[in-house]
Amino acid sequence: MSEEKDVYHLGTSDKELERLAYQHQVWQDATLRLWSLAGFRFDQTLLDLGCGPGFATVELARLVGESGKVHAFDESPKFTTFLQRNLAASGLNNVRAQTADVHAIGLDDNSIDGAFARWLLCFVKEPAQVCAEVARVLKPGGVFAAWDYFNYGAVRVFPEQAAIQRLFALYQQSAIDHGGSYDIGQQLPEIMLDCGLEIDHMEPINRVARPGSPIWHWASLFHAGYVPKLVESGMMTEQEAKAFWKAWRNSEKNPAAFFCPPPMLGIIARKS
Repeated sequence: MSEEKDVYHLGTSDKELERLAYQHQVWQDATLRLWSLAGFRFDQTLLDLGCGPGFATVELARLVGESGKVHAFDESPKFTTFLQRNLAASGLNNVRAQTADVHAIGLDDNSIDGAFARWLLCFVKEPAQVCAEVARVLKPGGVFAAWDYFNYGAVRVFPEQAAIQRLFALYQQSAIDHGGSYDIGQQLPEIMLDCGLEIDHMEPINRVARPGSPIWHWASLFHAGYVPKLVESGMMTEQEAKAFWKAWRNSEKNPAAFFCPPPMLGIIARKS
């Protein structure tokens, strides 16, 4: 399937789809914990906003059961088509997958028990509008469980190497250039309160990874997909890309090396 343009700045290629599948597996334990804290359960109607290819959607569908329902929204037709095919193959018929603008959710007021958004708000141009839409469709007492970056400048590989830190700075600038922010988590509590939601819970989501671990490989897959895009856009030179890969591979061979992923925030807010 061909790449889509102007939908998701990390791309919607088949390689990116594979990376997202691996990403879901790596962070599955933290995802399930956030759902548990949010009280997502059998028989509910849930919203998976910015669902991508729907790896979390399928698990939510199984969680709510046949008497529950999941609405899945994403702006990529390729991703929602993949999800629809996956649902059909899995025999799940309690999901409505739609290609739509996440800033304008086509659902009724007060119709959803819970909403989930993982690595969505960092990419959108108007995160406050997205949160306002979630607040609108939530039932009184309904919860919004969100997960996003909040201090991207803290990402590190130790021992530090300039070529690696240079790349992380470019990732952050690329998000800004595309209208997003990898520090959006810093604003989320205030945004949610302004939307009429009450904060139930906040916690950091983070790990420390060594070479060869799943999280290290998760980062390697991200680099493999995005470094070429930075070169193609002119943000990074071929020489800088080669310097990065040399430094990254040196770190992979160093038994003392470790990776601190960008800190993330899990936040649960409730509609009164």
